[in-house]
Amino acid sequence: FTSGSSAGQDMTSYYAGFETGFQGFGITLPTFALPASAARADFDAYLQREPVVGQPLGKVSRGYSIGEIDFGVRFKLLDTFGWPVRPPEPEVEPAEVMPAHAMPPVAEQPTEEEADDPEAEGVDGEAAGQEEVAEEAIRLDPAGEQAAHPEAGAAIPLVDDTAQVAPPVDRGGIRFRTTVGARYRFALKDPDRDPYLVPDVFLQQPIGDGQPDIALEVYQDVAFGSRFWLVAGAEYGIQMQDELVRRVALPDQPYALASQEVTVSRDLGDYLQIVVSPRFALADALSLALEYTYWSKQDDQYEAVGSNVDATPLTVETGQTRHLLGIGAYYRTTRLYAAGLSGLPIDLAFVWETAIGGSGGQTPAASVVTVSARVPFKLF
Repeated sequence: FTSGSSAGQDMTSYYAGFETGFQGFGITLPTFALPASAARADFDAYLQREPVVGQPLGKVSRGYSIGEIDFGVRFKLLDTFGWPVRPPEPEVEPAEVMPAHAMPPVAEQPTEEEADDPEAEGVDGEAAGQEEVAEEAIRLDPAGEQAAHPEAGAAIPLVDDTAQVAPPVDRGGIRFRTTVGARYRFALKDPDRDPYLVPDVFLQQPIGDGQPDIALEVYQDVAFGSRFWLVAGAEYGIQMQDELVRRVALPDQPYALASQEVTVSRDLGDYLQIVVSPRFALADALSLALEYTYWSKQDDQYEAVGSNVDATPLTVETGQTRHLLGIGAYYRTTRLYAAGLSGLPIDLAFVWETAIGGSGGQTPAASVVTVSARVPFKLF
């Protein structure tokens, strides 16, 4: 493909069509020029020097990957919620047991021959009557306990298999709970490797950002009675500095050339996230919620390492503000577990939110689905 050749003219025409199409979206493509003469080696060198690598988004497949892991702790500063407690069991008065000497005598059981002889001594229905009276006394015991055999002289309580565990009792009125915490986000992979922003792949969907963060958080819960409460929280994230390779270009040049690759020092902007979630309890462990999230991130900072290249174009449009609104469902047995009414303390959550507003040229207007499962335990 050389300038003036038939193939070169076709190539220039095709590229001109692409330029016109992209200009309709306000995007200027890199300048395209063919050499006057070239051999195969020149063409290979050109591709190695100025490659543009891309794939249709529908064909991009990265699979599943864990990009980051958070390690954190949380402490309760104030809690007037209290733990649910079982109501006291009703007191049952012990049954009065008739002393052995006061029990009516129990007739001896007749032998087989005496049972067949209607005129045998003592077999006139009296023994059977006494035994019947004893059984009736057992059945009419008002305390629900069975008297032992007179020779034992003690009572054996009956086991009530139908007894039910009482539900927890929560305090009424307005209650408060304040917790604070901190988390360290550990990036598992190099930011210049898949699935992060590899400079040579443009239509890539990153997972995480490839550098560690420190997050500080505070949450305030306010309960109104036993069904309604409000959760409000704030998180401030400090994004740590790192080094990586980037192609220095303005946002309106998405397909930057390979010759623009520079090693840069990157300091992603710190962020603030505020969450407000009014909730309604359907049961002791299940609640539904409305979810609102405000997200704001400062501008990123870039500086070239080992060169005089101006890396400030990478900072353009990196500040973000986003408003999300959605719904959530929570299943939590922690409080029931503390009261002895659940076998395992588990915390399940499903939250769906979608962007309803924001600012910043690179702020994604996306829907976010969060699914979490936790098993908490108390240190002290």
